[in-house]
Amino acid sequence: MSPVKHSPAERRVITCNFLATVPPGSERSYTSYRINAPIRTQEIAVSFALNTNRTLQVGFFISDDDQTPNGRPGGFNVLANFGPTDYLVGDDDRKVLRHEVDLPSRGHYLKIYARNTDGVSHTLDAQFTVELFPKGRE
Repeated sequence: MSPVKHSPAERRVITCNFLATVPPGSERSYTSYRINAPIRTQEIAVSFALNTNRTLQVGFFISDDDQTPNGRPGGFNVLANFGPTDYLVGDDDRKVLRHEVDLPSRGHYLKIYARNTDGVSHTLDAQFTVELFPKGRE
């Protein structure tokens, strides 16, 4: 998909912040409000606390529904088509990836999927940054 051309004055960048506690041995999904504009993903980021020991798997999804299941959400996993692992893990670090994907239609929801394989709760601290384009300019 080739990038959509817009003037700098028409662009707006927003970051959706996701903060939650993921219970031990659980899977959770978290959903943004509806974004009623064409978008381009810009950046995904997640911070992992000390002693997370790569037991919190975090995925980034874009979907056209607002469902928030206790598990993996439906929709497009932004990391799935570009490598063998479709989630991020870490320990006492912050992962920031510049990752551009164009979605020329409207009505998307940003979703974060977290799977805690540990025996203790972990804090989810993730950000999903997208660029919005004007309505009607798909």
